[in-house]
Amino acid sequence: MKSDQEFEEFVDAIQSANFDPRDTRATAHTAAVFASDWDRVEKAIQADKTDN
Repeated sequence: MKSDQEFEEFVDAIQSANFDPRDTRATAHTAAVFASDWDRVEKAIQADKTDN
């Protein structure tokens, strides 16, 4: 399990313009993190939606 700071950095990286879904390593990592910690990902997405 990643620390909260690592998780936030991960979410920020996904949301940044630098995230390239064609980068298969990043995509595979994203899928693995989402699959292993989906509840946390959903909460982060919802929090981001309410912030904006």
